[in-house]
Amino acid sequence: MTDDFAGYTCWDEKTVQSLIQSDIGLINEGEEYRFLAVHNPMDIEDKQFELGGGKKTEQEILEFWRDQIDEAGENSGNRIIAVTGDPGGGKSHLVRWLYVQTGSSPQEDCEFIYVPRKATGVRVFLNRILDRLEKIGSAEAKVVRRNLERAMPSDVEPEQFRYRFQKALTEALRFGTFT
Repeated sequence: MTDDFAGYTCWDEKTVQSLIQSDIGLINEGEEYRFLAVHNPMDIEDKQFELGGGKKTEQEILEFWRDQIDEAGENSGNRIIAVTGDPGGGKSHLVRWLYVQTGSSPQEDCEFIYVPRKATGVRVFLNRILDRLEKIGSAEAKVVRRNLERAMPSDVEPEQFRYRFQKALTEALRFGTFT
């Protein structure tokens, strides 16, 4: 019986790689089922003591995330939550898991935008946010895009653009200056 399969390839490398991504950040948005099919819960080290330090479960991180969103909503403010850590430490995995969990329970006046690592160039990142804001009807997004295109021509060096963008975004989020 085993002789019938001699020399037969059950799985070739391209087929396996097309089904299972080893880099979670490369799974396309909308294909979260692929992520969840291979997801294994992880413990996260809270080195910044945002949650009291020590190891935390994904569920504890999710509760912290939701509390941050609720707090931002109560204060009528915006919230940017950074996930930091060593390369290969699971940041993309955690962010994708959080996105999947929160995407299934949208909140009023709260928009989740997943920006994969491959789309983190400043212009790509900003355009992804502006595209989403325009899609949900934000008139301010069009103003921001127009002002950005005037202020940041494509011939500006990436470092200079990054600095200007971060400064403008921080100011806009802090003071609501979208004109």
